[in-house]
Amino acid sequence: MIENKRYIRVLTLISILFLIILGYMTYFQVVKADKLKNDENNKRNWVDDNKLKRGNILDRDGNILAQTIDGENKEKIRNFPYGKTYAHLVGYNSKKYGKTGLEKRFNSVLINKHDKTPIAELKKIVIDQKEGNTIKLTTNTQLQEFALSLLNGKKGSVILMNPKTGEVLAMADSPTFDPNNIEKEWNNIINDEKNATLLQRSTSGLFAPGSVYKLVTGTAILENLKGTFLKYNDKGATTIENYTIRNLLNKRYGNIDLKKAIEVSANTYFADKVGEVGVDKMIDVNKRFMFGEDIDTDFKLTKSPLAFNKNTTALELATGAFGQGKVLVTPMQVALFTSAIANDGNMMKPFVVKEILDPNGKVIKETKPEILSKVSDVETMKTMKEYLKNSGDVNFRGFVNGQKVGGKTGTAEVTKDILNAWSTVFYPADDPRLVCTIVYEGVDFMGVKTIPMSKQLVNKAIELGY
Repeated sequence: MIENKRYIRVLTLISILFLIILGYMTYFQVVKADKLKNDENNKRNWVDDNKLKRGNILDRDGNILAQTIDGENKEKIRNFPYGKTYAHLVGYNSKKYGKTGLEKRFNSVLINKHDKTPIAELKKIVIDQKEGNTIKLTTNTQLQEFALSLLNGKKGSVILMNPKTGEVLAMADSPTFDPNNIEKEWNNIINDEKNATLLQRSTSGLFAPGSVYKLVTGTAILENLKGTFLKYNDKGATTIENYTIRNLLNKRYGNIDLKKAIEVSANTYFADKVGEVGVDKMIDVNKRFMFGEDIDTDFKLTKSPLAFNKNTTALELATGAFGQGKVLVTPMQVALFTSAIANDGNMMKPFVVKEILDPNGKVIKETKPEILSKVSDVETMKTMKEYLKNSGDVNFRGFVNGQKVGGKTGTAEVTKDILNAWSTVFYPADDPRLVCTIVYEGVDFMGVKTIPMSKQLVNKAIELGY
């Protein structure tokens, strides 16, 4: 009897250990499979890279942005014909330092790697696979090059997109680097902490948005305050929790409404009116504009945090109302909420991959426009568009050969003397098909650089037929 009990204990222990091992293996085979398969440190991926020709990355017109060429001793080398122009978006591909950008995100597509199933393995035996799939982007290289040139080597981001579809036409970041020389320049790049050259500012940089955030606050005010409650006597300053908030250059605007407040960018109006709206309704509007929400795109996009919660103070709410305080955004987030207003409240999911083609050039996947969020009702959005058209008339005069645009500038304090300048515009004002969002780091006055940059890029896009 005692011997039987011992056998049962041993068998039970062995069974438990077996189940633990089985669970461990199942976890990695099922739960972690995709992540491990695409991990840049997975050496099997480099074996696949060496066994076959990695697929190309093309722009919308078929220009090659990334390709595999034979180096010395027939070693396969990843080549980037446009170098610095697409460095952040397309990424680099280094055996020593890994992959970034689309090179990393679409690694399994570019090497045509399938799941390790019996059918997939049999297919590899029957079909001698020598080449990966090709990715075709939505970007126009002329616009991409022009956008990057506007930054002139200074720190900043330029985004041009179609608000009706979510297609990204250009997304330039500066400073940039040459992905062809990433290994040679690595030490110089990573030691330059001041410029953060490897940071893709458009999608991963978090900045105080300044007054461009008033598009979000303005929506909340329009939804919740009506009639005379939109009126305001601006005295140039307002005090909240013993802290004085002032307008730029200490200007006083007297009796104004939301339309005028957007035109002149009166901080005091938004600081006081948001208190009437309340934190709960601000949270609701921000969530609809996708703050604090993960956005699943075909490029890596850092979440713009939700700045407000139940513990938010009146002062934090007030300073957040005009894009300071705890409010932080990626430039793409600004382009998205501008696009949502331009598109009657429909925020479209942003994308840069237009098509995936097999080695024979056959389209095997095509991206279709998709609504990401309904940010507000049509009437509210039409009113906001009218207010932004008025702002465009005042602040973006002579924008595109006399055509009307809607837009807003913004400034965010970095230090007392250094600002980040913003502009975000949509064109044409009545039926927008282009949104241009720019942040330019380290200027000494609002909008002085971003307004002409916006004009030039939008005009270039019109010239090319967009």
